[in-house]
Amino acid sequence: MRAFIAISIPEDIKERIHELQRKLPDRNLKIVAKENLHITLKFLGNIDEQMLENISSKLINLIKTKNIKPFKVKIAGIGFFPNEKFIRVVWIDCKSNELKILGDRISKSLTGLGFSPEEFKSHLTIARVKGRTDLEDFFKSYKNEELGSFIVKDIVIYKSELTSKGPIYTEKLRLRLIDS
Repeated sequence: MRAFIAISIPEDIKERIHELQRKLPDRNLKIVAKENLHITLKFLGNIDEQMLENISSKLINLIKTKNIKPFKVKIAGIGFFPNEKFIRVVWIDCKSNELKILGDRISKSLTGLGFSPEEFKSHLTIARVKGRTDLEDFFKSYKNEELGSFIVKDIVIYKSELTSKGPIYTEKLRLRLIDS
């Protein structure tokens, strides 16, 4: 199964993001469906059930040993990958020191299972660019847009099934952070 580790977004913030997505120009953009909005912590690729169990064990151990408690994330500011001359992804910044630390710790903890360590870049993808499009006015207008904040209480492993109508994400496992 194709899978990733992520943080779910509350419905009210998804709705605000969806309103912002409607303001994007239509040309050459693939908008991320509202129900699929999330913050990716680590893309896992294709894994089997045994690997899912191993990853789950590593994450449970990480949460316990590092005493990872719920934390606040602020969703604000528009950005893009890889650069302004060649935009492939439009994203919203996810501001939180704890989020960055969690993402880096997850990546490091999974290296023993054969995953590559990657520096975590906190973001929430809202659109992918397919070809050339002019987003300069959009970025100028919304680069500092604040869409809300929420408390992260758990992390989720999602199964990702690619279909002709777009990806379908199914929750496989939800792990609670440690309540104070």
